[in-house]
Amino acid sequence: MMENRVSSRISEIVVRAAGILFLLGLLTGIYVTMIATGKISGSIEASLAAHLNGIIGSMIILSLLLILQYIKYGGSYKMIMVMLFIISNYFNWIITLIKSLLQVDGIQIIDNSLSNNIIHIALVIFVVIPSLTGATMWVIGTRSRVIAGNTDTHAA
Repeated sequence: MMENRVSSRISEIVVRAAGILFLLGLLTGIYVTMIATGKISGSIEASLAAHLNGIIGSMIILSLLLILQYIKYGGSYKMIMVMLFIISNYFNWIITLIKSLLQVDGIQIIDNSLSNNIIHIALVIFVVIPSLTGATMWVIGTRSRVIAGNTDTHAA
């Protein structure tokens, strides 16, 4: 009973987070057109990336609903994994949006470019590390229970 409540709560969080990020990604399309038409200054490539990060990121978050039933963790660990994916996808969208405004690449540390370096560090801390951690949890969480020392491979 408690597991169903936790699972239901996780599902609500996933659906809401995915919906909000999808909306933000779509609204970012307005920002893209403003840059493309010269109404504001910014990187067209990074603005398009932010637009797609919002839309695709929402689908990644939503896809968690498909895999959670196969994850062998309890509710707390599932929630941590879900939050890692939500955090990384939201930050991927917003940092890429800021990157567009600042017109920096942010893919490496560059001497004498504070804004580029801040973007780079933010991407590593808020996108790369949570994404890799969440993906690792996903892979480890789907291992057979035989590998983990439990011979019951059908347990949830």
